[in-house]
Amino acid sequence: DDDDDDDGEVCRDHVDIGAVAEQLPHLKQLHLIYKVADCGMKFKWDMLGMTATDAQLLGECIKYSAKLETLVVTQSLMDCKKFRVVASKMMDNPHLTVLDLSHNVISDKGARALAKLLNGHSVIRNLSLCDNRVGAVGCQALASSLVSNTHLQVLNLRLNDIGDKGGHVLFNCLKSNTTLLRCNVSSNGMTAAVSTALCEFVESNTPLQHLDITCNELGDATGKRLLDCLDQNKKLLSMDTRLTEFAKETELAISDVLAQNVEAAVS
Repeated sequence: DDDDDDDGEVCRDHVDIGAVAEQLPHLKQLHLIYKVADCGMKFKWDMLGMTATDAQLLGECIKYSAKLETLVVTQSLMDCKKFRVVASKMMDNPHLTVLDLSHNVISDKGARALAKLLNGHSVIRNLSLCDNRVGAVGCQALASSLVSNTHLQVLNLRLNDIGDKGGHVLFNCLKSNTTLLRCNVSSNGMTAAVSTALCEFVESNTPLQHLDITCNELGDATGKRLLDCLDQNKKLLSMDTRLTEFAKETELAISDVLAQNVEAAVS
């Protein structure tokens, strides 16, 4: 960033990533963190993170990077407004398969924009919204887009706040999804109220191989119901149940069943 001699302020916009991408016609992966270095005594908190101009430049970069397959923008205070600018340039991108927006501040409006993208306008296979601010409304929008989505294989919603309402809709919508292999809903404020929807999801979604439900207060009754559901799903290979208030005996029983599934899968 350059100092402006007239007003003594540090420019908050970052490098024109589009100008960089023009020199890289075969660019396939782009990993970014927006921050300020060497600002000295002029530091202000609003210097941190992506600006509106940064979002516009990144969107143009994505639009004209014909071979871009992986986009990672983390720890950049990307909010809904900025993400919607970027998302508008991702529509119908035929190559972008990995999108990691972890550790930002995207909430429900941003999740709704992402839902539009997933609803027939992308080929994203791996999506991470870990450690954002997605709530029940945003989760419901995402869930609805995944009912007919045939590309997404990995979904990471860890450390959001979807709660019981969001979890209920998500699990109900994912019951019929045919491509999801990994799902992480750790630390989302869910309780035993999602028990029925969660168990039906585990029972019905046979493509699913890995599930993380850690750090949700689901209770041991939910654990016992999940154990019964595993009789109907022999494809699930791992389920992380730490800090879910399952009894130790229930956790061990689930682990034993999953170990049998793994053994059958490799034999």
